Amino acid sequence: MVLAMAGFAIEDLVIKLVSAHLPVSQILIMLGLLSLIWFVMIAWWKKIPLLTKKMLNKPFITRTMADLFAALFFVIAVVNSPLSSASAILQFTPLLVTLGAALFLRERVSLGKWIAIGLGFAGIMLIIRPGTDSFTPASIFAVLSVAMLALREITTRVMSVSVPSLAVSSWAFAACALIGFLTIPLFPVPVIPRSEDLLLMLASSVVSCIAYYSLVKATRDGEISVIAPFRYTRLLFALILSYWILGEQPDTIMYIGSALVVFSGLYNIGFGRIFHATQSAS
Repeated sequence: MVLAMAGFAIEDLVIKLVSAHLPVSQILIMLGLLSLIWFVMIAWWKKIPLLTKKMLNKPFITRTMADLFAALFFVIAVVNSPLSSASAILQFTPLLVTLGAALFLRERVSLGKWIAIGLGFAGIMLIIRPGTDSFTPASIFAVLSVAMLALREITTRVMSVSVPSLAVSSWAFAACALIGFLTIPLFPVPVIPRSEDLLLMLASSVVSCIAYYSLVKATRDGEISVIAPFRYTRLLFALILSYWILGEQPDTIMYIGSALVVFSGLYNIGFGRIFHATQSAS
């Protein structure tokens, strides 16, 4: 799980770096197509079908569309706001998934989790700080991306388990490329990428595949309660890379907001139950 989160953080950094020369639409196209090629090759090698009748249903289509807009919104956020800020906002996704599951899947949510969701939202407000000089309008796109990612996770819960994970991810990257093509008129004209940018994007696609495989391996072989907290290492890697490579220096309020989101998320995924179990045993 830690390897997966490191890979995703590196992918975000590459997007930030190449955005100095490439428009958002072109980044989405290159990211989608390069990663899709790797997955198609792996699917061909493992003889896994990428399109079956079981995929032609509302949950799968909704999930793919959510992935499409999540990619668009997050790339816009990364390009136009500090990487550390966009990555911190992304950590609110598990809390929003809990909220969505309660509202749409009728899952029971304890009072402690409702409080955690509220604290996590307060943390997001501290990171974004609307109405202040520190407010970056592009951060709104990071919030929209979180909403789409939460929708993706919720639809995944009701999607047939018989649909191969490799096929699901392949279509997600295809959707990423598609939204890139559709949004070409909304961004500067695509350019011939420099060799450095092309190499960075190619390396990023390889890292993405490794990160994806590591995520699937951890999810299938490990206990969710054990591996889930390590999802938040993505923020740690993002903070390190943004400081070391980009020279970003988040202020104290941003760190406080990030800490609120992370600790709320940790409580939400089980630390609260562990705490209560320890108290009962004592």
